[in-house]
Order: sequence, then structure tokens, then C-alpha cells
Amino acid sequence: PQSIDVLFRLPYYNIVHFACHGVVNHADPLQSCLIFQKPTDSTGTQFMRDELTVNDILKHRLDENDTQRRLRLVYLSACSSAANRCLEMSDEPLHMASVFLLAGFNHAVGTWWDSEDETCIEVAQKFYEYLFQ
Repeated sequence: PQSIDVLFRLPYYNIVHFACHGVVNHADPLQSCLIFQKPTDSTGTQFMRDELTVNDILKHRLDENDTQRRLRLVYLSACSSAANRCLEMSDEPLHMASVFLLAGFNHAVGTWWDSEDETCIEVAQKFYEYLFQ
């Protein structure tokens, strides 16, 4: 999906799970992002990088949407989605996981490190098994 589609669909779900690449911008945490793809041609066979940034989520103001009360859990299976190594902002938790909390989600799961696909799958399976038991 394209990042803009994801952003507009967020309020309609109780649980949102992202399994994608994450990039931390150490110089400017507002530009840290989840990576998606968007088509570059009408056939949908060519794609380019599409970013959903911390700043995009802050600007979108999910909290103004009446359906926002549905937002319960965001699970970020993406590298360093809860990391902020910007020294100028080391006392402020500004990263992908925290911005979803600011946007209205009750809970956010993220990582402080790079992650491998197989490990992410295993951790997510255990997490959801425990959550739904």
C-alpha cells in the first residue's frame, strides 16, 4: 500500500501491524519513517520508495477523527521503530512507536535495534498468541 492510503485507513482498525522496513533519521527524528512502495506507472508494475514519516503522522492529526477511539494497538515489526539516537533530543522519546501513541493509539510495540525477518515473525506469533489467549 501507499503511505497516504495507510495514513487515512488507520482510524478504522483496532490493531494495526506493520511488517516493513523502518529507517531512523538520527539528525532529524521527525523524518524517521516506515518504508512502503507506490506505483510509478499506470500498470502498477514499477514502484518507487514511499515513506510514512513521524512528521506525516503528527501532521495528519488522527485524534480529530471520530473513529479514533478504535485505535488500540500498533505493532511495528520494523527496524529501530522505537529508537531515537539524536543527541540533541535524547531526553525526548520521538520515534515511530511514540508518534503512534501521540496519534491516539493506546499501545505501541516497536524495536530499538535492527531486526531480521525470521525473528520478527517468531516474536509476532508469540506476542499475538499471548494477546489473544
